[in-house]
Amino acid sequence: MKLKINFQKEIFPHLMAILIFLIISSIFASPLFQDKRVKTHDYAKWQAVAKEMLDYQNEHNRTVLWTNSIFGGMPTYIITTPKQQNIFDKILRTICFGNYRPFDHIFWYFMGFYIMLLIFRIDPWISLLGAIAFGLSSYLYIIIAAGHVTKAISIGFMAPIIGGVYLAYSRKRMWAGMMIMAFFLAVQIAANHMQITYYTFLIALIYVIFEFFAAIKEKIIPRFLKTSLVLIFGAVIALGINAAHFLTTKEYLTHSIRGQTDLSSGKEDRTTGLDKSYAVQWSYGIDETLTLLIPNLKGGVSGGPLSEDSETFKAVERVFGPQTARQVVQSMPVYFGNQPFTSGPVYVGAFVVFLFVFGLMIVKGRIKWWILTATVLSIMLAWGKNFMWFSDLFLDYFPYYNRFRVVAMTLLIAEFTIPLLAVLGVRELLKYNYNKEKLLKWFYIALGTTAFITIIYIAAP
Repeated sequence: MKLKINFQKEIFPHLMAILIFLIISSIFASPLFQDKRVKTHDYAKWQAVAKEMLDYQNEHNRTVLWTNSIFGGMPTYIITTPKQQNIFDKILRTICFGNYRPFDHIFWYFMGFYIMLLIFRIDPWISLLGAIAFGLSSYLYIIIAAGHVTKAISIGFMAPIIGGVYLAYSRKRMWAGMMIMAFFLAVQIAANHMQITYYTFLIALIYVIFEFFAAIKEKIIPRFLKTSLVLIFGAVIALGINAAHFLTTKEYLTHSIRGQTDLSSGKEDRTTGLDKSYAVQWSYGIDETLTLLIPNLKGGVSGGPLSEDSETFKAVERVFGPQTARQVVQSMPVYFGNQPFTSGPVYVGAFVVFLFVFGLMIVKGRIKWWILTATVLSIMLAWGKNFMWFSDLFLDYFPYYNRFRVVAMTLLIAEFTIPLLAVLGVRELLKYNYNKEKLLKWFYIALGTTAFITIIYIAAP
């Protein structure tokens, strides 16, 4: 039997999507083509602590496993791990264009989400727009500027991992779903940012819980268990591929501040990992959550510019003149939120949030409740010390949660789920012929909700 492929419908949209992702990534990373690199604090600090080790290895042509250049001395495998024998480290470098940063980070923001949306059976052109909506979220670029290299590339692999889990359960293709999940999980672990892998697990766990209750209701428990075992098998393979790095990190964990200690300031502050006060130091304010819709609700970055129309500029100008005033207002403490300092707000996009609210009404079934649950959970966890009784539950009882700091980072889950439900809402809108009155009602509710919050912000001092 001759296999017929409709190029225009089955191949062309994907080629165009990849081309558009490459173009957008090239625009954002255009200084790379002028032989420039992003100057970041975290990467510069890594270069400093790794220099002694790298110089020795280059001079003596052998691996050294201890360095005295950080703390009181520590194993070098925590700073950088020799992984020449790990095939997935080579695969990671290949699909990241030879670690061509930050071009590779930006490309995988788009590409990873696009792959997942295709698995969700979203039209390629809608998937393209959905991937762009996710990939342009503010936090994804803030971490690039900060030099969080491993975090950025790990985020790019979150979506296809979730796509593989969805394919196994909802589309009943457990082996294909397992292979997709295992592949991207293996490269995500190789990228080496366990906190992002942990958040990916949380999203998947909530999804599996909803699938479990659906299996009970539909009386398909054997199929659910079989699919779960296959996915666990895939996860074990992904972990096994990275076992050398994963286990050495786990070994050192007990000797770091992420392990249990008796040196905490108070008994109520202790956990089996980080002290609670340290873990929740960067907590998102409850009202600050609205930056998902309004980016500068709390002023923006800790040190940001003011315009020449500002009262600060005018006050400085009166005393020191316009030239000094222009210099002074280039970096002012404009942020007034709950965090000690910040490089910028977590902003998903006003239109995306509008579509998310619209999606809550038009999307039916457990997939909506899964996404909403994950979104609400991530927001409440991000509140940290501002919602401490809830944070205490996770820090005390949820496995390994107390090993991670900067709880505000859990908003990354909301940055993932909000555009996902927005795209699913658009899919439902185009897929079915809804009653016009009902559609208008949903539209006005979504518009009214987002517009009302925005108007209050504009009217407030």
